[in-house]
Amino acid sequence: MNLNIQALVESYEDREWDFFLAAIEDLPTRKAAEISTITENMGDNTEKWSRAAIVSCMQELDELGFARFIKGARGKETRLEWIYPPKAIAAAARGDTEELEDLVNPVAELEMTTKMGDDVMATFSLTELVENVARQFNIQPSQIRLSATIGELIHITAMAQGIPRNKISVRIG
Repeated sequence: MNLNIQALVESYEDREWDFFLAAIEDLPTRKAAEISTITENMGDNTEKWSRAAIVSCMQELDELGFARFIKGARGKETRLEWIYPPKAIAAAARGDTEELEDLVNPVAELEMTTKMGDDVMATFSLTELVENVARQFNIQPSQIRLSATIGELIHITAMAQGIPRNKISVRIG
């Protein structure tokens, strides 16, 4: 099991965070979850929770790399930007980790190879690329969002290696 998912499961085992999980699980993934929305979704259970406790849950999701915690400023509310779907996060916290595991560790892999003539200069997977970037910035790989087309990845690799684009081959699977 992914270490961050294991930490999520362990974190929620000893706490009564089910109200928080219920409040976030049906939120849309593409929209930031403002603290007022989470509080509103908790309904009558809000009385049992302080704002600090809700913020603590939000910060923990950030620390584990499942969402990005943004402290409110200049009239904007404290909120979470989702890295993974909140429904999958809530299910994993409750012990059903399959969907989140599939998202965090996708089966399909992208491998790129750069060549000069018949000589292979470098072969690397997308996972290796993300892990190297994470190490350089001292962050978790799950905190990196990568959104690029195959063509963009080829272009970036060609520029980084200083070779023509047609010398790069891509294998998916």
